[in-house]
Amino acid sequence: MTPLIRSLRHLLTQQLSDSWHPYTVPGAWLGGKEPITFPSAASYLLHQLDIIEAEERRRRHRSWSLDHAVVYNAMVRHVTSYDHGPGVQTDGWRNTGTFLKMIGLIPYLMRLGIDTLVLMPINEVGMQGKKGTLGSPYAVRHPLHIEQTLAEPSVGMSVEDQARVMVECLHAAGIKVVLETVLRTASIDSELVPLHPEWFYWIDEEKLAELQGGFQAPHFTSEQLADMKDKVQRGDLRSLPEPSVAYQELFAAPPRRVERDHEGWKGIGPKGTILRIPGAFADWPADDPQPAWSDVTYLRMHDHPHYRYMAYNTVRMYERELDTDEYRTHPLWNTIAAVIPYYVRNLNIDGAMIDMGHALPRDLRRKVMKEARAAKSGLLLFEENFSLTSASKEAGYDAAIGYLPLEASDPAKLSSFVSRVANDDIPTRFFATPESHNTKRATAFAEDP
Repeated sequence: MTPLIRSLRHLLTQQLSDSWHPYTVPGAWLGGKEPITFPSAASYLLHQLDIIEAEERRRRHRSWSLDHAVVYNAMVRHVTSYDHGPGVQTDGWRNTGTFLKMIGLIPYLMRLGIDTLVLMPINEVGMQGKKGTLGSPYAVRHPLHIEQTLAEPSVGMSVEDQARVMVECLHAAGIKVVLETVLRTASIDSELVPLHPEWFYWIDEEKLAELQGGFQAPHFTSEQLADMKDKVQRGDLRSLPEPSVAYQELFAAPPRRVERDHEGWKGIGPKGTILRIPGAFADWPADDPQPAWSDVTYLRMHDHPHYRYMAYNTVRMYERELDTDEYRTHPLWNTIAAVIPYYVRNLNIDGAMIDMGHALPRDLRRKVMKEARAAKSGLLLFEENFSLTSASKEAGYDAAIGYLPLEASDPAKLSSFVSRVANDDIPTRFFATPESHNTKRATAFAEDP
């Protein structure tokens, strides 16, 4: 038992002498079917810790292999959400998912045979333009800050320590922890904005107000679309088709001063011009019909006077003239490359899944992976890529989410995939799953009888 687990045990044991509301959990969390009620949340977690510690002794010498890993994908806030009963929240225990409730779920994961847990982002969530009531975990307000609502207020431990003790309990159960990281976007209300306004794209507020329907991705002609797709396919990223001049002129140089008002961050440009941070959009293909996203924006990886705008050739395909050492935003690149090592040092994670890692500038991706590998021997790096090609392996990834979650519901495509497997034509490890956090549940694809 680690010192932090002992500390958690002590804090929970102290609560047993007080009066608390009953705490109900789903029967499945304890191997049953019907909900089970404990005298308190603390008594439930102590019960689960007893199981984990008994398992630790049995699993101490158990081997682990990526080739045979059984992986569980979870969003902490979601996977342990449950209405635990009247009065529980007033006691300081959340109904939404938390790190300590993930500890309570570990015996369930062990019964499933799970030996690897992939956690969706746990960063502080941005609130401006938020999705739903709680916001999206992919709207990262600060890459090195953990979302406070993932901690249980009733326990006298910081959110960082609650995250650490969760990882330690998972390790005690023989489960490796891989954390998904978001590296090329930030929430529109990012805490980095006033510190580094040059890391963000900015739009003239007056010009923005003149747009019918608000800010949207740039429009390209059919000829431009055909030209850019041909160039990208051939790997020729020179002189890529650009957005219209009118679209480019929406964007301004980063402000030197940033304030906050009722609308969020406000940049003060020359002669008092008001500047705002625009929402991001689906960047490829350039004619993707999705509307602009309300809660996240792209980070400005380069600083070039001509390429101040946000488009496929500045945030994904990287025009050759732009992606040179002279124009790279090096302090931002250093910050991005430090994210995974930070969580290795502070939480002792075993790996990272890089959200849209293939869309980072090539040299930045290499820097990220090199510094991540240097932080921990044997660190796992998973790629969120929906194609299974040799590029993933050549880039240094250990596995890719891959093809199946998007195409397994199509019999013809699945048959083609099986043929590739039979012919040993899959050049990289992939997740053998019909669903992921990017898709509907697999049962949604089943046809009614």
